[in-house]
Amino acid sequence: MFTVLNAVLSLFFVAVVIAMIYMGFSYWYSRNANSKLAVMLREKLFFLPKGFWPVPLGADGPTLDEVIERQEEELDPENQLLKAEKGHIFDYNFTSQMVEGRVATGRMEQEIQRDGEPWDEVDGHDYQLIFVDGNQLFAYYPFGERGRPVWFILEPKDASSLWEFFKGTKENRGPAQVFGRSRQTADVRFNLFEAQWQMKDIGMNSFHLKSGRSDYFSGSGRFAHLVAAEVGGDRVLFFTHIEEGVGYDSVWIGEKADLDFLGSL
Repeated sequence: MFTVLNAVLSLFFVAVVIAMIYMGFSYWYSRNANSKLAVMLREKLFFLPKGFWPVPLGADGPTLDEVIERQEEELDPENQLLKAEKGHIFDYNFTSQMVEGRVATGRMEQEIQRDGEPWDEVDGHDYQLIFVDGNQLFAYYPFGERGRPVWFILEPKDASSLWEFFKGTKENRGPAQVFGRSRQTADVRFNLFEAQWQMKDIGMNSFHLKSGRSDYFSGSGRFAHLVAAEVGGDRVLFFTHIEEGVGYDSVWIGEKADLDFLGSL
């Protein structure tokens, strides 16, 4: 009987000690949920249920779920790439890439569609051009009129005289002019770089060089873009023409990037 009582008292004492330790931990954690030590503990003890972690102090502060969700977003490779600064290193298809420059762009529209009318940025249509070493471009852009943005990985080609080809003249309209006059609904195709392409999207954009450098964009300005899909293939063509500001026309050919191969280093 005495032995059983001792065992019960011992267990009770251990439970009290554990409870006091957890209370102390809860007091500290609720005030330091965003500290490096707290983040490390969550990473190392990932197998513990979310209910184990105390709610951070402050009714107006973030909850634990919000803190975890925010950290997951910050660690997500795609979100890191969208905000990448010069020198940022990431992994794509098991190959290290370093960011040389990042250009933020925004869709622009005219209230009255005619020459000379002002262009205004459209809220919620923000895209990114990420220039990496090796002269490649990761473009976060819509694929099709009003389409959802997707990632492309592209290689540069010679853009000489392409604006004249795409725009054409009044007597002989180019692919971009024909496509635009149809409100981007016509099946417009053209031959270029030993392939046939189908028009998918045209538009006007603002640009701002956010970090690093680019051979094609400097400072801020405005450019027209064109996106086309390879007929009978998987490649895409992306063309830019500087309308206002400092930069150079460019044309890129590549494919949609598979984010399953995107990772951070």
